Parts: sequence; C-alpha cells; structure tokens
Amino acid sequence: MGLAFKPNTDDIREAQSIPIITRLIQEGARIIVYDPVAIAAAKTIFKDKIEYADSIAECLENAECCMLVTE
Repeated sequence: MGLAFKPNTDDIREAQSIPIITRLIQEGARIIVYDPVAIAAAKTIFKDKIEYADSIAECLENAECCMLVTE
C-alpha cells in the first residue's frame, strides 16, 4: 500500500516500492497493491506481474503481510 515516493502523487519513478516489489516478484510472492493515486503509474511498470486492488479492504483480504511504503 502506497506506491509513490510521496503521498498524494502518482510519481513512482524513484519510489522504494519498485525495488521492493521487484524483489518480492523474484522470490515468487503474490503481490497485490493499492494506491488510489499511483495505480496507473504502477501498471506502466509492472503490467500484469502484480495485482491491483480497488480498495484497502480488497488489498488486505487474505493477506499474510502488509507493507506501507508511503508516509
């Protein structure tokens, strides 16, 4: 949750979420993300390698772990 490097922006160019998600994908994790502002930007980077939730509740449903990556 929280993909952008700064709250309320869609700028994920140097966001910490990118290397975290990339590594988790390499490790075989199923990734579901939620950020109401930066989802479109994330889709341009990760395409169909991860899942995109429409709400916090959907993102957390059946989750084993949650990471907040934006302040």
